[in-house]
This record gives sequence, structure tokens and C-alpha cells, in this order.
Amino acid sequence: MRRGFLLGVLLGALITAAFALPLGAAGSDIDADLKAASKLGVTLASTLAPGGLKLKRLCACLDSSDVTAKNKLGMLAYTQTGHTGFNRIGVECYVPKYDPSTGARTDTTFCTEWVPLPK
Repeated sequence: MRRGFLLGVLLGALITAAFALPLGAAGSDIDADLKAASKLGVTLASTLAPGGLKLKRLCACLDSSDVTAKNKLGMLAYTQTGHTGFNRIGVECYVPKYDPSTGARTDTTFCTEWVPLPK
């Protein structure tokens, strides 16, 4: 009887631990895909963070809604966006804008057509 009780407590603890794992736990498909995306580019949010970026890949912006970004050098950045019922990971080309007096990045422009440049 004692063994059955201990087995029941152990089994209950394992079931509780399994349900306590967060959704998207390490090792999920989205984590693997985010890791792959991070090898191509930086996070979009970090493109406006102060300080130097550790850029991974550059891109050539072939077309953009902002004519000042067209035919300019850009940087690859990735985003994870949530939608109703699913998430997506996107890797896109963004051309940074700089403040002429300080040299700080102030904004980025999304390219609608781009090509990655070789390493």
C-alpha cells in the first residue's frame, strides 16, 4: 500500500509538471525557426536601439514606398508577429535613417523588394 501511495504521488507530480510547462517551450518548432532567423538578421526592435549593431547580413533595397531608400544598402532583420490562431516569423530588409548631426539611427524603412548580399 505504501508503494502504491508513493507511486501515485510521483505520478501526480509528473503530470502537474507536464501541465506547468509554458506553451512554446524550448525545443518547439517556432524556437528552432527563430534561431534560424537570428542567424540571418537582427531583431527589428534592435535596429533602433542605441549603440552599434552586430549585423549579420546586408541587403540591397531594390524598391520601397520611400523613394529615399530605393537602391540603398539595408540590413536584414526578423520579426515574430502574432495573428489570430497562429504566429509568423518574417525576415525583411530595412534601410536605416540617420540623424545628420549625431549620426544616430532614427528610423528604418521597409523594402518591398530586396535581395540579400553574400557574406
